Amino acid sequence: MGLTCRRLRWDRVLGFSRMHLFSGMGVHYCEPDNITLLNSSSGKILLHVYANVSFMALTIGGQAAGQFLYLTTPSYTDNSSFAPDISKAKSSSINVNRLMERVPVIDSWSAKGKRIESLETGHLEFKDVHFRYPTRPHVPVLRGLNFEVKPGQYVALVGSSGCGKSTAVGLIERFYDPMVGEVLVDGMNVGGYNLSEYRKNISLVSQEPTYSSS
Repeated sequence: MGLTCRRLRWDRVLGFSRMHLFSGMGVHYCEPDNITLLNSSSGKILLHVYANVSFMALTIGGQAAGQFLYLTTPSYTDNSSFAPDISKAKSSSINVNRLMERVPVIDSWSAKGKRIESLETGHLEFKDVHFRYPTRPHVPVLRGLNFEVKPGQYVALVGSSGCGKSTAVGLIERFYDPMVGEVLVDGMNVGGYNLSEYRKNISLVSQEPTYSSS
């Protein structure tokens, strides 16, 4: 029903515009001998002005509508159409709304978890940790990683590119959660801490840091 009403409404608009177009063209060429007002010089001028204004308005309006609604094709080289921009804006707004409404699995603003002012000792332990990135689920990064770092110890993770060195640090920071296994800090799974308070007690200098833009 809504579609039918919409079609009828557009049919009326199209009919009204066509009426003005053809009536203006007809008046432009007519000679109103039997009408006293229109037979005068001022009446003829009025008719010609009406015809020209109607014709030019509809012509320019049609060109603008064509430019606005024309869907480009591979053979159409003019990029002045707004239709592709409208579709891009629509899809972008949908993606933004989805992003704003999405509830992340790891929520840094969440009030849940154990709140701490400082870590007790900083004892770190990886227990049989397996991990794959969500964007590359077919590529295993960590496969049964086990190691322990006691308070006061220094540890260097050495390996080829892509072996999981940065991934291990990301799991400590809880940028991700392991698929299997646990990451323990002071004997407690990092997922049990309040994330905001937990990260306040950890410092990280990423790879290739930029100290100055000069």
